[in-house]
Amino acid sequence: AGFTIPQLLDSFLGSENMNFIEYHMKRVTVTALIHSALPFGYMLTLWCSGQRGQWMPWFMLASIIGPMIMLLKMTRWWD
Repeated sequence: AGFTIPQLLDSFLGSENMNFIEYHMKRVTVTALIHSALPFGYMLTLWCSGQRGQWMPWFMLASIIGPMIMLLKMTRWWD
């Protein structure tokens, strides 16, 4: 029900039956990256809706650091 990672990225993930381990490695990696980017999406939504404050630049910086750390972890997982 609803949108899930396997439904949205079916062509990228491939077949679970054909290559089980690689499928789940890709799925976990993409899911972790998407979830780490959620605070940035929230920040972008606040900014587009007109919310402004002194805390905005700091929260924007903090929300970008999460996905960057996740990208670094992902590159180390795949080595």
